[in-house]
Amino acid sequence: MPIHVRTFANGEMEELNESINPTEPVKTPRLTSLDAFRGATVALMLLVNNMALDEATPAQLQHASWGETIRIADLVFPWFLLCAGLSLPFSYRSAKHRGVSYGAWAMKALSRAVGLLLLGMFLDSAYNRQPTLGLGVLQLIGLASLVAALLMPLKPLARGIVALAVLLGYGAALALLTVPDQGRPVLSEHANLVLYLNDTFFRPIGLRGLPSVLPTAALVVLGSLVGGALAQAKGRVRVILFGLALGL
Repeated sequence: MPIHVRTFANGEMEELNESINPTEPVKTPRLTSLDAFRGATVALMLLVNNMALDEATPAQLQHASWGETIRIADLVFPWFLLCAGLSLPFSYRSAKHRGVSYGAWAMKALSRAVGLLLLGMFLDSAYNRQPTLGLGVLQLIGLASLVAALLMPLKPLARGIVALAVLLGYGAALALLTVPDQGRPVLSEHANLVLYLNDTFFRPIGLRGLPSVLPTAALVVLGSLVGGALAQAKGRVRVILFGLALGL
């Protein structure tokens, strides 16, 4: 039932015209810049993935070859992961205001991840014209977003440490660990530790690309840290100053 009360200093109460409904869900304001960035990223993704490639195609709309300078087309997937992370703090804060438990939050994140996994497998199977079990772009987004969502109860510093540790560990493994079929550490397009793990262990069971969940999840977590800062007025100033510093 709505509550219509006003409390005075003497403890008496009087009815209010306005009603307060404690069960009414709290609406979290949308961040226009995030919606614009996400929309631009999706538009760029559709352009890059569906344009006919020929000599007239701008180089920036084609993926760079191994060892070449990064191009705009190479940033589409990282930007999409960043968008996924940016929206997490807003969703998590809204869920907490509604009294959603961590278990319910985790189950919702899991259901979304499963949906992306199934959709990705359906699209891959349609493209290959045969049932295809694997980890494509949508599957990676689903798994990475799931990992980041499960880490949301942690403090920002803890999440930042986890993301940084994963990225440093992943990079160190690629650079320092011996690739068994090479007999030494190798990091090239056709010979590296991740390629060896995928071809030897994960491709036979339809999970080629599973090691890539680690860096993609770390990027989503980093996006959640930026999103958490943007959710606060002071944090937005810090993000702007940090971006300017990086630009300089």
